[in-house]
Amino acid sequence: MVNDEKKAVDVFSVFPRFLDTPGLIEQDFRLLFGEVTANKSLEKWTTSLKAEVIKESHGLVPTTELLDLLRNAELAAEVENG
Repeated sequence: MVNDEKKAVDVFSVFPRFLDTPGLIEQDFRLLFGEVTANKSLEKWTTSLKAEVIKESHGLVPTTELLDLLRNAELAAEVENG
């Protein structure tokens, strides 16, 4: 699903537990791809997928870490979009 850009935006619909299980997505990336790649995973996503992840993230319980990540992701998206 994540290898097909058109289907990747449906991840949260198909797997809603990703939204209410803290750290689950980060844990999966670290297990699958290792520490270095997991730390850069958001940087490598296409702009459309980043926008969807940012949008979905606004529905999560706000924590300091989440708010920092959202702020950084939104700034990066603004830079990419000109």
